[in-house]
Amino acid sequence: MKTESAEKEKFRATWLYRLENKGKIVLRPAREEDAARITERLAHVVEDGMFLEEEEHTMNTAAEEVKAIRRMKEAGSMYTVAEVGDKIAGVAQLKRGTLEMSRHTANFRIWIAPKFQGYGIGTKLMQYTLQWARHHGLKKVCLDVFADNKRAISMYKKYGFVIEGHRKKQFVLDGKYVDEIFMSRFM
Repeated sequence: MKTESAEKEKFRATWLYRLENKGKIVLRPAREEDAARITERLAHVVEDGMFLEEEEHTMNTAAEEVKAIRRMKEAGSMYTVAEVGDKIAGVAQLKRGTLEMSRHTANFRIWIAPKFQGYGIGTKLMQYTLQWARHHGLKKVCLDVFADNKRAISMYKKYGFVIEGHRKKQFVLDGKYVDEIFMSRFM
């Protein structure tokens, strides 16, 4: 049986993989100098109409993203980038609860740029995230997802997330109402 301390010893902050036809991928903690590349890539993701609760006017500037990276690190949260060559292919975040009563929980957010989808980057980021969560003593990981994002919902279920609830007609996407689904996974 694995002990909690043995599990903590196993976590590596930087992971390296080879991807089909894309070269190598590095998963690592975000650095402040990544901010401009992150915001630039996120702008393209939002422009492509991806499944994100984000609009052009709500996105951080590079300077604001530097502060966000710093704040998340100081708060004991996770901000991880998936880097392919000199490109940011995606991001995963675990934002810890800010109150003592909720420090055992974190909200999960992930996005992968369209041209990097289908290569297993989301799977690797999910594995990294869950290992990070266990290593850092989280007991519950929560997320919200658009109900029509079947691909994401399927991946979350594969990794043990269950639906806790939903809000009907919470968003309007492409002129259609879309429900918001809340999911969680106990560690």
